[in-house]
Amino acid sequence: MGAGHTLTWRRIEPVEPYPFPWPQRRFWGVARECREGLGCPIRPLELPPRFDAVLFGAQPWFLAPPPPVMGFLNSALAERLRGRPVYPVITCRAAWRRGYRRLRTALLAHGARIPARLVLKDRAPTPLNIVTTVHYLWFGRDLHDRPWGRPFPPFGIPDRGWRRARRFGERLAALEPSPGPGAL
Repeated sequence: MGAGHTLTWRRIEPVEPYPFPWPQRRFWGVARECREGLGCPIRPLELPPRFDAVLFGAQPWFLAPPPPVMGFLNSALAERLRGRPVYPVITCRAAWRRGYRRLRTALLAHGARIPARLVLKDRAPTPLNIVTTVHYLWFGRDLHDRPWGRPFPPFGIPDRGWRRARRFGERLAALEPSPGPGAL
């Protein structure tokens, strides 16, 4: 981080962890929760008393914010975002816009300001991406690692995508910190 900035990391975790690899029935059962914007109970989350900005990481599930994120956004804690700049950091497959719009709407409803977003996208062609994603979630292994899976791209965001994300972080670090014990 840049001079004068402090970064505080918090993970939004469900009370009941999601399985990995996912049993197929449970995998498809979560689709309804996502579509309906249902949150799940989350573990207690301690936030600093004061912060200047929030990097809010999320990954769309079934074209919607995941239940743990909605669990946070449906809680009183989300009011702590009011008036603060919130920078959504989205990791996703090709179809991310609908999930982002729903996340953005929920953040704005809590009074967050969204000056910018960062989208880290798996750039594999959509049909291949769907196959690799489902295989990874159901079996816990990258399809590309199997001898017959070589035609498929590796699962996830390629290294070059993460390297490009560095520019976003450098721009944020260059911002002037506000006086006092803030965090960015």
